[in-house]
Amino acid sequence: MAKQTASRSYDRAVVIGGSMGGLAVARVLRERFREVVVIERDVLAHEQPEHRAGVPQSWHIHSLLLRGQRELEALFPGFLDEAVRLGAVRFDHAADLVAYTNYGWEPRYESEFIALSATRALLEFAERKRFFELNENATVLDGTRVLDLITEQRDGKLRACGVLTDHPEHARIEADFVIDCSGRGVRWKE
Repeated sequence: MAKQTASRSYDRAVVIGGSMGGLAVARVLRERFREVVVIERDVLAHEQPEHRAGVPQSWHIHSLLLRGQRELEALFPGFLDEAVRLGAVRFDHAADLVAYTNYGWEPRYESEFIALSATRALLEFAERKRFFELNENATVLDGTRVLDLITEQRDGKLRACGVLTDHPEHARIEADFVIDCSGRGVRWKE
């Protein structure tokens, strides 16, 4: 467990889902929680980008636009260089792409609209590498399924206060905050 700082006022947060969104959320939460636990159903690659069953579009080419690049670089400094080093390609939308419309071919010109093109697997892998290098108080339990939420009544409201998993050493994880970033629908209950 990382040393306590004045800004880390809560004990533990649990993030269900270790994809791009889940790791981004975990990165932000680590500033307020002493410990962040990310639970991912798939086994995550640590040596090279690999397809995951939980991300069916992971082999498709994706374009990471400027705002996404800026946000990921702010959360994970070095992300863009890491992605390019792994094989992502920068391209100018106005100069490097052609488009045919009802009015004919669009003109091509140099612009500042530079996108990053790569498979989802590569983008995820670059983010994951930066995540592990930057986060000392985060734990990722991959190959682990969330079976159910631990809930309690507080002030007449039901709230999640942890998760039950199939992990042999972490079957019950209590938390101050639980967030589901597992994607569309509640897949962790399948």
